[in-house]
Amino acid sequence: KGEPVSGIEVSWEVREGGGSVSPESGETDGEGRTSTSWTLGEASGSQVMMASAGDLEVTFQAEALEPEPEPEPEPEPEPAELRVVSGGDQEGPPGGTLPEALVVEVVDAEGDRMSGIEVSWQVREGGGSVTPESGETDGEGRASTSWTLGGAPGSQVVVASAGDLEVTFRATAEPETGVRVELSSPSPTNEFIVAVDGGSFGTTPQVSNVEGTSMTSASLLLNLPSGSDYRIRAIAVDPRGGSGTFPIMFASGKQEGVSVETDALTEVSVDLEPVTVEISAPSTVNGGEPIEISWTYTDPGAALDRPQSRLDGRVNYASTSNLDLTGSQVSAEGTRISDTEFRFTATFTAPSTPGTLPFQVSAQTFPLSIPGTSRAGWFVDPSVARGESRLSIEVR
Repeated sequence: KGEPVSGIEVSWEVREGGGSVSPESGETDGEGRTSTSWTLGEASGSQVMMASAGDLEVTFQAEALEPEPEPEPEPEPEPAELRVVSGGDQEGPPGGTLPEALVVEVVDAEGDRMSGIEVSWQVREGGGSVTPESGETDGEGRASTSWTLGGAPGSQVVVASAGDLEVTFRATAEPETGVRVELSSPSPTNEFIVAVDGGSFGTTPQVSNVEGTSMTSASLLLNLPSGSDYRIRAIAVDPRGGSGTFPIMFASGKQEGVSVETDALTEVSVDLEPVTVEISAPSTVNGGEPIEISWTYTDPGAALDRPQSRLDGRVNYASTSNLDLTGSQVSAEGTRISDTEFRFTATFTAPSTPGTLPFQVSAQTFPLSIPGTSRAGWFVDPSVARGESRLSIEVR
């Protein structure tokens, strides 16, 4: 009658071409049907699978086609040009680092910038060095290096290369003329001030400065007219100085008789030493009694030789307390002890009310005027030096 028969076992078997079936057997369902999945063998051509149920068989055929070839990948763009962006034709002192970095960019045939391209840097003439010696171009197709010139004056050359592409950078090492001053201070400073007199300047100083943050050393090139002798003096400004506050000069120093010849570089070192104040005073006094405070001001730089400068010593009432100190600021005359030391003495009467008197004791050289300068004399003249210290006296 041709009615569907359920529950009949059917087996599946690959006869030609390899491959596999899954499942390899199964029973017919309510509609008399069963199925499997056929995975062809790897070889191309005709392949055969057979299904059987007892003595009954049926054959399935399939054709395994040749796989389609993978598409050829598009070729990566190649660097077509290496260009100089900046840093060429600079000048600097022999052995110095040029202020501007050497910068190149790499582009393809379409003129598009290329990132990730290795660029090498090589000194070809004049010695010196580059840092780094190689690196990849960034997202803008650029690479850079810093060039430190060789020690000999004259033309020097660095070559940048990317594969077969090359560009050349040239620089000239020009010998420095004048005086290079190396400054050093035992304490951090935010500014060194250097003054030069003598030679073509006479007694009117040429003033230069170096600013920074917490510096203990600095280098300054002074382009002085050659063929003369000069005096170079320097101070370091205490960073506690602020707007409306006298900048405390905590160090001073000088170099006498520096000679500058034509086309010659003179090296001068100025080591600044601390200015100090040492105090002698009673720790306790009775109310109404005289208080005598003496202190010694020491300036190792011997910067107290300017004729237009005066020496000033002061005692200041340092902070508010429960005592009323009339005449809290007392000036004192200094007595020279040596070329670098002065002694001061100040006397006043203690208040009658018991308590603590906090004092600040200081001494400084203070120029009255600096001819030919528009800035305040005390600020530009390195004969200024200031030292200070603090103490407290108990009143009983």
